[in-house]
Amino acid sequence: MIQTIELNDDRILGYRIDGDITLQDMTPLIEEIKNKVAHHPTKLRAYAEYVRIGSISPRPFGKT
Repeated sequence: MIQTIELNDDRILGYRIDGDITLQDMTPLIEEIKNKVAHHPTKLRAYAEYVRIGSISPRPFGKT
């Protein structure tokens, strides 16, 4: 799972990773990145919290 974190500075993209990341998890994050780049095209920072790292896959882990 990956989810965005609200931070005080709009130029910082915050997100938390906890386990496996699927394409469904990435869709809201990609929209948030597009939003922030539209408002701050010259400088954008990222802040990540890693709780547990899993796999990155277009499908949920273990599904075929």
